[in-house]
Amino acid sequence: MSELNELSAYTNTIKTRSAKDSISVGDKVFVVQKTKRTLGTVTKVNIKKAIVDMRGRSYSVPLSMIEAA
Repeated sequence: MSELNELSAYTNTIKTRSAKDSISVGDKVFVVQKTKRTLGTVTKVNIKKAIVDMRGRSYSVPLSMIEAA
């Protein structure tokens, strides 16, 4: 079980690094949830989260949930 937890943490770290390297302010991105993907625009990139404007509102989204559009 501990190996699975370590693997899960590692994959989330890789997703976060990949998202942080590939996005910048003004980019169009998809916020990926379990059953849907929502298009938005990045307004700010923080250390672990990004502020994404979706449907007229701003949300703080973990970088591991963001894909470049």
